[in-house]
Amino acid sequence: MSKIPCRKCGQPFLTEKTYQHLSKIAHKKGLNHIEEYLSLCHECKLGPFSEKLVGSDLKKVPRTKPLPSRRSERLEPIKYDTRLGTTVYKTECFSCNQGCDAVVHVKEGRVVKVEGDVSSHVTKGVLCSKGLA
Repeated sequence: MSKIPCRKCGQPFLTEKTYQHLSKIAHKKGLNHIEEYLSLCHECKLGPFSEKLVGSDLKKVPRTKPLPSRRSERLEPIKYDTRLGTTVYKTECFSCNQGCDAVVHVKEGRVVKVEGDVSSHVTKGVLCSKGLA
């Protein structure tokens, strides 16, 4: 099945059948100038799309706050859990960007269990549902 190349980079990305289907839906909904977006691949579409929303005066905005630093210690096991047969490591959970202290059980290179770190003065051994997921 032949694919339509991107108007900007030339990489084929969209089949003719999909293009026709999307054009038909766009015309039914009254979306004008949709062909301009359908002719660009995902990577090439980002620039013109943001220019349409914001305008051509896009500038890089300087960061007002520094990025939070993560702990930089080496990852070393703290114990071996004989009950589960896992190696236990102390780490941080960044599922919700808070950096809660966590304990991870690893068996054969795979994480099998995640718990809150009981020695943490912040979480006191409790993780939220995002961290546990």
